[in-house]
Amino acid sequence: MDVKVSVIIPVFNGIKYLDECVSSVTSQVLREIEIIIVDDGSTDGSGDAADRYAASDQRVTVIHKKNGGVSSARNAALKIASGEYIGFVDSDDKASPEMFKRLYEAAEKYGADIVTSGYRSFDEAGENTAVMPPFTPGKPIGKEEIKSLAAEMHKRGSFLFIWRSIFSRRLIEENGISFDTDIAIGEDTLFCMECYLNAQKAVAVGEALYRYRYHPESAMRKKYKPLLASSLTAQYEKKAKLCLKFFPELADDYFSDAARYTATVFWCVLTCNIYGNNAKNKMKQLKSISRSEMFKDCFKYFDVETLRTKSLDTVALCELSRGRVIAAHLLLLAALRLSR
Repeated sequence: MDVKVSVIIPVFNGIKYLDECVSSVTSQVLREIEIIIVDDGSTDGSGDAADRYAASDQRVTVIHKKNGGVSSARNAALKIASGEYIGFVDSDDKASPEMFKRLYEAAEKYGADIVTSGYRSFDEAGENTAVMPPFTPGKPIGKEEIKSLAAEMHKRGSFLFIWRSIFSRRLIEENGISFDTDIAIGEDTLFCMECYLNAQKAVAVGEALYRYRYHPESAMRKKYKPLLASSLTAQYEKKAKLCLKFFPELADDYFSDAARYTATVFWCVLTCNIYGNNAKNKMKQLKSISRSEMFKDCFKYFDVETLRTKSLDTVALCELSRGRVIAAHLLLLAALRLSR
């Protein structure tokens, strides 16, 4: 059988939802797929369940490995994938029955290196509103359009989420693209960006084909995340390098877009992680953040004084932009006390 799409499912202690996930992939309308489940050192029986799926469906291959994180798990699967295209499904999510058929058909029709779709989030109460693709469905985009998309990638959410897309295996292999194992959170954004910037053509389909499970145990909703700051700052630096390599003529636009996102989104995420939890050495962490390239560029390319909200968090960011770390720290502690 010629494999049209290799579907990679990394799992670490995901037994609760794994059956739903794998069933949604094995029941795909597109039959010419291979399913690679990577057991990343699970201790809850996920690995045994994966072996049972392989025993009942010859399209399923299982990799058992020592725990190394989702990036290393996906990389292990990429090494053995044989499909013309590569797709990804997280072990707590689901794919709609026609997802890979629709994506592959669009890839063939337009000769695209990447095909993306919309998605629906859902929880125990049911499905929420669909999120559509980041660019117009049915209208292929080439290198110049991709550069423009990259220059506003934060505002437009251009390269969020690998699981709503398929990527040409040739594109990945010929350009040596893999997941960065040094980045524990947001690693898929960097992978998407690198794939798009190396692609000749990409296209979107208009349906919401992926089902993203919203639940409190999701990686981005855990309590204190010790690797959050290092992951976001490392991701920022590597994305900046891609900008300067692939579209330096739009660098000012890119860095301005990234700076606004740092001030309006990442600042809140990072301070909530530090000050909203039982993190140690809060001021030390704050000082480290302020010295990162991400925040240096934030203060260079975006005037944080123009932010409309004047909450204590925003005032703290303004103080940080002036180099007043202690003042910013005290304001954030005050904000924490008022929120309780």
